Amino acid sequence: MASAVNSTIREQYKGRAVLMRYVWLNISPKSARMEQSFSPDGGKNMGNKLDLRTQPIGHTMKTATLVGLVAVLACRFSLAQTPAQQEVLQFERDACKAFLDADVAALERMLTPEFTLTLSNGEVSTRADEINELRSAKVHYSVFENYDMLARLYGDTAVVLGKTRVKGTSEGKSFDRVVQFTDTLIKRDGRWQLAAGHVSRIEK
Repeated sequence: MASAVNSTIREQYKGRAVLMRYVWLNISPKSARMEQSFSPDGGKNMGNKLDLRTQPIGHTMKTATLVGLVAVLACRFSLAQTPAQQEVLQFERDACKAFLDADVAALERMLTPEFTLTLSNGEVSTRADEINELRSAKVHYSVFENYDMLARLYGDTAVVLGKTRVKGTSEGKSFDRVVQFTDTLIKRDGRWQLAAGHVSRIEK
């Protein structure tokens, strides 16, 4: 039996190329797994992945059409975002990349001087704490990704809700966790900065 099957569909929406990608994995006579993701910019950035875990083939096939419809609706929702919302969400993706690449200079530009991050245990981390931790190389990320993000704008202030998956090592110990986050951004001198964040760990 095939171990993986890939399929890509390209559509046009309001003059823009939308790409949907399906990947069937772990295919056997009784079960399969399907991953689906979409891109509102023709494939430059893939996101909003839907993952149907291994389950009976009959059920998987019945849900495939529904999943496709959900993906189309998700594409349209993404494309309906305002330019300002897209700018804010891109800032969030860039911030993730700064942590992933241990880019201290980028993080210094992105965090306001008074930045604070409230953790699940109630502790508060400051801008200096975050930068020093990244600079020390005690924490190394192999995955740092935001998803399911929603941006709300109030003039030069933005609130972003979403989930973050982080995976890596901290002082030699492995970790892999997902948190729910709320970020508050402000726009200063024409660019967005992160002023405050709050995360709550999601138990797997």
